[in-house]
Amino acid sequence: MMTLKLMLAILSSVLMIAAPVVFILYMRKKRGARIHFFHILTGIVVGFLCKDVLVNVLGNLLMSLFPSLGSNSIVYTIFLTFLSAAVFLLGLSVVRHSVWKEQVDLSKICGLVIGFVIADILGSYLIINISNITYLLQSADGTLYEKLTESLSAADAQSVIASYEQLTQGYYLYPGIMVIVSLTASYLLTVLMMREYERPRHRLSIVLVMTALVYLVTSLSSPLIFEHADPILLLFAGILFLSAQANSTAIPGE
Repeated sequence: MMTLKLMLAILSSVLMIAAPVVFILYMRKKRGARIHFFHILTGIVVGFLCKDVLVNVLGNLLMSLFPSLGSNSIVYTIFLTFLSAAVFLLGLSVVRHSVWKEQVDLSKICGLVIGFVIADILGSYLIINISNITYLLQSADGTLYEKLTESLSAADAQSVIASYEQLTQGYYLYPGIMVIVSLTASYLLTVLMMREYERPRHRLSIVLVMTALVYLVTSLSSPLIFEHADPILLLFAGILFLSAQANSTAIPGE
């Protein structure tokens, strides 16, 4: 019998596929965007480099130079938030100035956003969702403990099972929700970076602050922290999307 948690985990998988597909269809129909593979590939490469490679390398380097950054959870969260924001901003700057040579249009932005989302799915959320579904299926058919003891001690296996049992139902939908947030956040931040400003020097400060805000909200809004994080994240995603749409009206089509 399929449990509610398993249904939510499967729905999470559906959202991972549906979110970028719906975004592509919507932007093609409503905004006339034509999304090309090169821009998607650019987004994947920049996304992996910024969110996985550079953040880890620079984070470890700075932590070794300034151990006090990891002295408490609040300081560490602030440090990681602004480091992630700065690295992502750097990646967007490279794309704007070096890859696109200042030739910006909405189709390129949409392709870049899809690439960012694919990088996030492959780098983070897909693995989490597969682990959740595997746990739920093995727990349902009674093979979970046996499978775990193939690579873990009996005590560690019991600890893993206990940690899963403490998870709320919302946790199993969380990866799919975060894909939606990743998509809308990437859309807004990319639009803010690529649009024109009356005072161009304000561009970096605006994007840096908004990027930090997105990272801070998403890092603190988790079912592991409070039970009803999923609807809050969906509301946040809606606000991000509407903000991106409002800011993207000045960006020309292809």
